[in-house]
Amino acid sequence: MNPLDWSKLKWLTSSFDYKEYLVGVVTLCPHCNTAITPVISSQFCNETYAFLIQECNFCKNIYFSIAQICNEEILKKVGPHEYYNKYNPQKLNIYKTVKVYPEYSFKNYNLPENIINIYPEFAEIFQQAEKAEEFKLDKICGVAYRKSLEILVKQCLALKFPNNKDEIYSETLSNSISRFQNLTIQRLAKAATWLGNDETHMIRKHTDYDINDMKKFINALVHTLEAEYIAEYNLDGILNKPK
Repeated sequence: MNPLDWSKLKWLTSSFDYKEYLVGVVTLCPHCNTAITPVISSQFCNETYAFLIQECNFCKNIYFSIAQICNEEILKKVGPHEYYNKYNPQKLNIYKTVKVYPEYSFKNYNLPENIINIYPEFAEIFQQAEKAEEFKLDKICGVAYRKSLEILVKQCLALKFPNNKDEIYSETLSNSISRFQNLTIQRLAKAATWLGNDETHMIRKHTDYDINDMKKFINALVHTLEAEYIAEYNLDGILNKPK
């Protein structure tokens, strides 16, 4: 996984020409390897590049990023064109991060690029859960994995059923999971939720399973959702070509 793909689109007004731009703000700190929502200390955009100075809100260190304007081919790689158009009705220029200083020197977490781009909040919390697990914070990392699962499920459904977004966000996770028509996704989400509930309650109901099983189910869910995304957005170009 390329750490430059840990980015979240953000509207910025350039200090150079005072125009609005849609820029990928890097959300994986190159200093502490933590998924964050950075503070933008300074920024400059023109018709080709965006330059950002960002501060990690976890370790408080500064890093510098360069983003390049996306042409049609790059835009197809960073996500479905329809997805970005939905959140960019003004058709602002979109910039994708191409360089970060200091450079990344640590391992990258294995989440698919498409999932990170479409569900950045899930990716941020999931990565923080992994970070907590690395530091042997085994009493809290399970709760974070459970939260990341709920965000993934509900945001996925909100994109599928935008007219029911408020209802999806307010209902129980169990009711949300039942909305999936894909039974594999439904079963994986349900199993991960049950084990996640064990991480949040005093009494464990599924004593034969542990946090590693929950992570296994979440990862399987993530890759199944990615497969659905690829089938929905990437197959038509090949299958609909005249033979």
